Amino acid sequence: MAHQLTATDALVDLWHDVVDQAGVDEDRFMLLAVSGDPEHGGAKAAWFWPRLRVYAHHNVLTPGAAKEANQPANLRRHRVAIYSDFDAEDPVAAARIAAMLRHEVRHAQQFDACGKELFELDHILEEVSERAAPGASNARDLYWAKPIELDANRAAAMYLRDRRPDTIAGILTMDDDTILARETTAPGDPSTLREQTFTRLWELRDMADDPMTFTPPADVADLLAGVDASWATRWRARQG
Repeated sequence: MAHQLTATDALVDLWHDVVDQAGVDEDRFMLLAVSGDPEHGGAKAAWFWPRLRVYAHHNVLTPGAAKEANQPANLRRHRVAIYSDFDAEDPVAAARIAAMLRHEVRHAQQFDACGKELFELDHILEEVSERAAPGASNARDLYWAKPIELDANRAAAMYLRDRRPDTIAGILTMDDDTILARETTAPGDPSTLREQTFTRLWELRDMADDPMTFTPPADVADLLAGVDASWATRWRARQG
């Protein structure tokens, strides 16, 4: 496993614990520790799939972190970046960071099971989810209801139950991060997430079938065809 030299010992210890609980091969991952705090409402952690070149404008990444992530020895790895400033003496603060790391590692496991296709489907679903409740109080609920996010939060909550159960009550008091601890169902087989994502898209079909949902305007079946023609065929067949 690779990690930046700037990562603190406390963060590296959390990372080791997370990858151990996840049962993944450490050598296939890289941890990128980013100092500072996220923008209000911004991402606190992010995952980047192997061979994807990243840039400083991507979620969480600073220019230095992006440069390190793109080094030839690291491009082959799943890269996980996180804002890493936390009080190592506070068990709830440490558990919060660990749960975020577990969430991102689960995205890597999803990729290993389904490939880029899953995340291309999810991108379509995300546009529909955003349009379904623009500016509404339940907009974040729609985001977290996406299958890949629900699955990742289940993995985070399971990690907390397995390794840091005494911190769950504290995390549930955090407005922004309660989502990391509240799921009580274990994550399922990640290979089913493509089908789950398609099903969720169909549930929101009134928005999905409106070309103005997308930027630029587009037909959802055409977007699905860009992922795989079979998804578009199934969508049109359901439309009747």
